[in-house]
Amino acid sequence: MEIKSKCKEKLHNPSSVYKIAQRHVKLAKIRLQAIQKQKHKQASMHNINTEEQNKQLWHDEEQKKSFLNALINSISKGDDDAKKIEAMNCMITSHQERFQSLMEKDLSGCRSKYLDYVSEHISKYGVKLCLAFEMEVAKHCGETSLIHDWDA
Repeated sequence: MEIKSKCKEKLHNPSSVYKIAQRHVKLAKIRLQAIQKQKHKQASMHNINTEEQNKQLWHDEEQKKSFLNALINSISKGDDDAKKIEAMNCMITSHQERFQSLMEKDLSGCRSKYLDYVSEHISKYGVKLCLAFEMEVAKHCGETSLIHDWDA
């Protein structure tokens, strides 16, 4: 009985209730600070990841442009169409995965912007080279890569 009465006294004593409340507030502040630190750390990691992704995307775009320009240059050099076609086939075959990823349709069903870019530059060198290029695209990516979905 004595223990029970002492506990009741402590609970009803304003100073002990105040002390308990202070402890709860202090613990809540500590938890809040920990949560804020964790969120700040996650945000800074997200910023670092975003910066790295942007650098990687920029690097990837530069590599794509470099490959496409090399492909166009292989077609533009010389006067013999047969040699130009052979050089184009060799380059496409040696970089088949990269070529396929660049020439595939985008998510909306549009022709690849890279396909249009290369086609535009190759058109300066004649119909025979354009057809050879389109045959390579069809061979490696399928004929549907040459048309927009809404054209079909």
